[in-house]
Amino acid sequence: MKIYANGYVTFGLNFESRYPDRLSKYLLVNTKRNIAQKKGFAMLAPLWTDNDARKGKVYYHIYDLTQPGSTLTDKARVKHAVDYAKDDVVENSGVSVTDVTWVMVITWSDMLPRMYYSTEYDLPNTFQLVLAYDPSRFQTFIMYHYMDMGWDSERTLRRSMIGYFSYKYSQEESLQLAPSMKQTAFRMHNRKGNTGRCNKLSIYNLYQHIC
Repeated sequence: MKIYANGYVTFGLNFESRYPDRLSKYLLVNTKRNIAQKKGFAMLAPLWTDNDARKGKVYYHIYDLTQPGSTLTDKARVKHAVDYAKDDVVENSGVSVTDVTWVMVITWSDMLPRMYYSTEYDLPNTFQLVLAYDPSRFQTFIMYHYMDMGWDSERTLRRSMIGYFSYKYSQEESLQLAPSMKQTAFRMHNRKGNTGRCNKLSIYNLYQHIC
């Protein structure tokens, strides 16, 4: 797994691009496409766009019930994070029972657009990707969270892609959310996804999608 400053993560192969595009196997050049067909490739994109990697921060944290830490404070923090993710999954994914034990939270914090002109831009985006894993059912759930989203596509002249994609053994699975490539993509915190709530946009069961 690799995390990129431009608002996405990949599994199986490295893929670095500042410029969002449709989620399909044609993202990959022929040589990488052949490798992906055999070994698998997946991308999760809460907001793939042209961020300025010199500004803002990208960080992650893993909460694992099997390794909760040594202090009571550590154990309580891990349990709280896992229980919170588990409640989200049960409430919004259609799964009635889940035994999530491992959660990874990736945060793109205060990200600013890469500006090609002298104009400065000071309204950042902050958003998250949450991965929740249930080892008893071999299920992985993804959640896209949007907090402070300050970009204005008319001023930043940016487009973005939101969704997920996987490719293996010539089997291709993808989902591109409707706001992708549109101005409304930078207002995801005001949009209700399949959770029915703003900010907490989408929860998907990736049982067969992650490589």
